[in-house]
Amino acid sequence: MKLYFPILSLFIISCALNACQENFDTRLKREARDYTLKHCPQNIEENNVLDSTTYDIATRTYHRWFTLSGLLDTPESAAAIQNYPEDLKRRLTIELKNAPDWKECKEQGINFAYTYRSARTGKTLFNVRLSKNDYQ
Repeated sequence: MKLYFPILSLFIISCALNACQENFDTRLKREARDYTLKHCPQNIEENNVLDSTTYDIATRTYHRWFTLSGLLDTPESAAAIQNYPEDLKRRLTIELKNAPDWKECKEQGINFAYTYRSARTGKTLFNVRLSKNDYQ
């Protein structure tokens, strides 16, 4: 009986410590929320603002939400975005492939989504989702 109590205690402590650890997806969801709270809105470049970041565990998608304004938010710019979605997707894919900050996410096969909205109209101008087949 004396041996049983220490073994049971170690088992309970081990279970409690394991329960406190976040898995990768839970951590990424928390980090996306924290990034938004600390850094957004963030000017990426002139007339391009990162509004927020989110992570959806069910689809394993890290989503970045942007607002375009000024010269990037004219009717002509919107038409160009609508007419050349594959070019924009290619550019985002190249950027993601070359981004060392996303190394762990890419190794985990996370999907990345980008949504660009118009500040002028509030409408979505461009939305794309990149899977590991796109960036590997």
